[in-house]
Amino acid sequence: MGRTHRPRERENLSAFKGYLQSQGCLVWRRNVGMFPSTYRGRKRVIRCGEAGQSDLWGFLPNAAKSHFELEVKRPGGRPSPEQVAWLRLINTHTSGIAFWADSMDMLAWIYMRVMVGARIEVDRDGQQFFVGGR
Repeated sequence: MGRTHRPRERENLSAFKGYLQSQGCLVWRRNVGMFPSTYRGRKRVIRCGEAGQSDLWGFLPNAAKSHFELEVKRPGGRPSPEQVAWLRLINTHTSGIAFWADSMDMLAWIYMRVMVGARIEVDRDGQQFFVGGR
């Protein structure tokens, strides 16, 4: 018996970015982490971004051009505590919308709800809840 292909996070990232662009969103990839480098024969570590920042960010094609942050997970994946904290920060302290998704179906469902005015709340465990909307 062969193994069932389970998409990697980077495959979801590419598909999610393409989907959002096809819906009229402006979308960018954000790299966060540490990268080894060598400069003039010396090894060093280059740090990018803040721990927990979302993988994708951009603007929705609604009248307000709302800012969004999307944490991409592989199927069955869950955001880390640092990622949950980032999503909660964006949803609580900005006018932006932040959420996570682990499948195209999940992303499309969230996107549809957000485009009719729903807000998203993320609890400390990473559970997502819709507030408002039609």
